[in-house]
Formats: sequence, C-alpha cells, structure tokens
Amino acid sequence: MSKLIILRGPSSVGKSTIANYLHNFGTDNTVLLPKDVFAIDIIKDNPKLYKPMLRALEKTAQEFLATDSTVIIEGAMYQQHWIDMLERLSKVADETFVFFLQAKLSTVIDRSGQRKKKRALAEEKVAELHPGAQPTGWPNEVVIDTENIGSDQIAKHIAEQCGIKLDETQEKATWFSYSFHPDWSNLKN
Repeated sequence: MSKLIILRGPSSVGKSTIANYLHNFGTDNTVLLPKDVFAIDIIKDNPKLYKPMLRALEKTAQEFLATDSTVIIEGAMYQQHWIDMLERLSKVADETFVFFLQAKLSTVIDRSGQRKKKRALAEEKVAELHPGAQPTGWPNEVVIDTENIGSDQIAKHIAEQCGIKLDETQEKATWFSYSFHPDWSNLKN
C-alpha cells in the first residue's frame, strides 16, 4: 500500500529534521521529496520555472506512490497551489497522513537564527511568512506543537501514527543538498 506523509509548517519548526529521520530509519520503501530541494536546489527560486517545478514534484511523487512506497513531502507549502497539489496526491495514495508542525513566532525566529542554511531567512521574512503557514483543516490533519518536544520524539510519534517501522541501526542515507548542508557549498569539483 502506498502512503503519503505531508509535513507542513512554518520555517524552523523541524520539518526537515523529522522528515530525514523518517526517511533514514524507516524500514519500508521510503522516499523523501523536500520542497526546498525542488524550489531552491533545482530551480534556484527562479519564478519562471516554478510551475514546471510543481509539476515535476507532483509527477515524481505519483511515480513513487505507484510503486507502493511511502512518500514524505515536507515544506511550508501554505500557498493554494501547494494545497491543491497535495490534495491531488492524496487521491493517488492509498493512505494519506497530514501533519502540521507549529511553534510560537518567537521560537521560530530564534531557531531560524541558529540554522546554518545557505539561504538563511531574515527575521522580518520569518515574521512575514509565519502567519501564512496554518493548518489546512483537512480531515485527520494532526497539529503538533514542537515547542517542548524533540524532533526524534515527534518523528517516532509520526511513524507510529503512520504505521512505519523504524530501525535506528540502519546506515543513514546521505543527501547532498546545499539547502541542508551549507558547509559543503565551498567544496570544489
């Protein structure tokens, strides 16, 4: 059976960390499709390429769902075109799980200042985007407050909710992405 796991929420609430945990330690055919990899790494936030990027992400997810994989999509994804795409994908998956991760604005600003992303979000940008990232109100959407819970605990809770078996002894997958590993941006070919 195919599963679609959607992790949404404002910047710096732990979406990427939780998604990577599920991807690295999930024993099923688990595929991670981070929104930032498509939007930042692949098209470099080029507005001219935004629509093809959305179609590519949706098509990629559909292909993996057709193989009975567990597909994890994570990102803020608060604009309507993202919500529409996720709704279409939910109709393709046998099971869909939607999680909205939240934290107070002050916490998000503190966390974003600690991140080592190549393209760090400025405090005013975080404050501007934070109100837009809200739960969708979809049936069975689970809202998780990340204020006082560790990312690994949240990931284990999500895995249990979704029926994903975890094996923390597995070798971690490596994801060469400048959006997640800015220290690598200075590497020369």
